[in-house]
Amino acid sequence: MATTTHNVFHLSSELDEQSPDLVITSANQVAFHVHRHRLLAASTNHFDTLLSLPSKTAIEFSESSPLISIMLNTIYDKPLDSLHPNATILISSIDTLKKYGIPLNQYVHSNTPLFTALVAAAPSCAIDLYILAAENDLHELAAAISVYLYSFDLSTVTDEMAIRMGPIYLKKLFLLQITRIATLEQLIAAPLALHSPTSTCDMDAQHLLARRWDLATINIQTIATASMTSASIGGVLGTVEAQTECRFCRDAVQVRVQEVVSGWEQVQKTM
Repeated sequence: MATTTHNVFHLSSELDEQSPDLVITSANQVAFHVHRHRLLAASTNHFDTLLSLPSKTAIEFSESSPLISIMLNTIYDKPLDSLHPNATILISSIDTLKKYGIPLNQYVHSNTPLFTALVAAAPSCAIDLYILAAENDLHELAAAISVYLYSFDLSTVTDEMAIRMGPIYLKKLFLLQITRIATLEQLIAAPLALHSPTSTCDMDAQHLLARRWDLATINIQTIATASMTSASIGGVLGTVEAQTECRFCRDAVQVRVQEVVSGWEQVQKTM
């Protein structure tokens, strides 16, 4: 197989003040022209000892070019957008970084290229990426991904998944959902405010409306999930307003609905 040169890491690239002085060749014969000092500065193990000898100017890697591209973009702090990496290759890239001594806590945190790419991939495989973050103690990444786990079925957590997460992150995952649901129940617990009886709305009418409100809150408790939207909550509670013609009662319902919805939107969104 003929060797091709990478379209970003090539001899005339302007990725550093110095000219490239090292060639990395991937398993599928793609050549990357890089800077030895950049790689050594990033690695804690001389790139798995491959850069232990200063005389070496060419190295062959066992990884494919997509994995090497992600690693080098991470080291050079370049966005991964143009690589269009899928979740599988992103997950594999973490092992590659670890193999070559690239500290994850320095290169996978907020606003770094790999962090951004991992969070972007989260909607389609949130639990896999959460486990990845957990087993590598990348709290910031785990927190960013946790917003996509509101509706994750906790009963599907296997022993293997739990072991990989570890007790701390497993607890965080459970508490994320439990706390949000508990907070929602607290928000809807307060009763409607009653007004002084009028000629068209006596206490019996208001007590009937209050019971309807209670039924609506029970309905929410029955279907409550950590992923429940403000619109769905407002929709359920808002049906009570339509069941009275009293403007004072309608105002009371509107106030409570707004309190619940506003409170829900302010609930902490990550673990």
